[in-house]
Amino acid sequence: LGLGFTTSLHNTTWAASDFVAEEITITARLREESLQDVPVAVSAFSGIQLERQNIGDSRDLIGRVPGLFFSQNQSFGPSKTETYIVMRGVGATSAIEPAVAVFLDGVYMPKMMFDLDFLDLQRMEVLRGPQGALFGRNTQGGALNLVTRKPDDELLAKTALEVDEFNTLKIKGSVSGPLKEGKLFVGMSGQFERTDGYIDNATLGINQDDTERAAFRTTLRALPSDALEVILVGGFGKTWGGQVGAGVPEGSNDYVVFDNDVRDIKDDIYNASLTVNWDLEFATLTSITGGVKTNIEAFWDWDGGADATGNFQLQKIKQSQVSEELRLASNPVNEKFDWLAGAYIFRSVYDQDRDFGLVDGTGSTFPPLFNANNVVDEQARFVNKGIALFG
Repeated sequence: LGLGFTTSLHNTTWAASDFVAEEITITARLREESLQDVPVAVSAFSGIQLERQNIGDSRDLIGRVPGLFFSQNQSFGPSKTETYIVMRGVGATSAIEPAVAVFLDGVYMPKMMFDLDFLDLQRMEVLRGPQGALFGRNTQGGALNLVTRKPDDELLAKTALEVDEFNTLKIKGSVSGPLKEGKLFVGMSGQFERTDGYIDNATLGINQDDTERAAFRTTLRALPSDALEVILVGGFGKTWGGQVGAGVPEGSNDYVVFDNDVRDIKDDIYNASLTVNWDLEFATLTSITGGVKTNIEAFWDWDGGADATGNFQLQKIKQSQVSEELRLASNPVNEKFDWLAGAYIFRSVYDQDRDFGLVDGTGSTFPPLFNANNVVDEQARFVNKGIALFG
């Protein structure tokens, strides 16, 4: 049972001639091209389509994109820190990074940001199959390419409200327009959602999967000259609450679990990018500088039962990344010959602090993978650096 409505205010005047088949432009090959002309398996959604189909993040793509699904590494936990996008059966992994990557305005997003909120997007492209030639690492299965809508001289405001059962509430909105006509523009978008969830914890007498989530993004766009465009995008996301967890009794029609510990998750995500496009007449020079930082803390119960207290895992992860991409693309694209060349460099740091333990009473659930009455404090740091040339 649900109820929702959307409103928008802007200064566009519609005419009958406006309602015609629209040519879809994508950037699957790092340049603007018609979807019809790109020899890549792509599912493209415009920002309007995302809104009309109520697609708020990557989890809503199941059933709408061929070959897309999700997988979890249950050995480490059911949280989103161990959830992976799977494309055509490729993507499930126990490693640090996935095989299907997410890009926001040309910047690679770490694994823990795969479910970025789709705030005021111009379009979203789902690329199926290997994309390593132009998008780089971690794209063996495919890639999600998200493009934020560019603010312009049009004053635009939108809001949407959704109310559903389990005390679920979701509100989102955006506003954009000119700060200086023809020269400087700004756009802001945000959303907040909460729910009590549908799983009851009979042991603790609480809602097991109650969660709250907030996100915000702002875009500043400048046109110093006819040949130069500068776009600065920054945003953050925050999630806190419980996790569904395991343990619904087999054959039961009740949505109930018996964990003796609360499965909490908290995450903070920050990202920013600076894009500069310089039209050199014969080609366009593009620079994309990106920075991403995430902090995630997830707690869950190993055994999923009311007995055997002390079977737990507490996972704390911090991840940061900086990157720079520089490319030159022929301009304009003609029917006979076009070219593109570029370079990319990045550095990422991944810190993990994982505490877990098992005590007597687990029975045969955990054969001798661990010693009983054992608590482990495991810490690890991974530093990745890379450079690439492509064309």
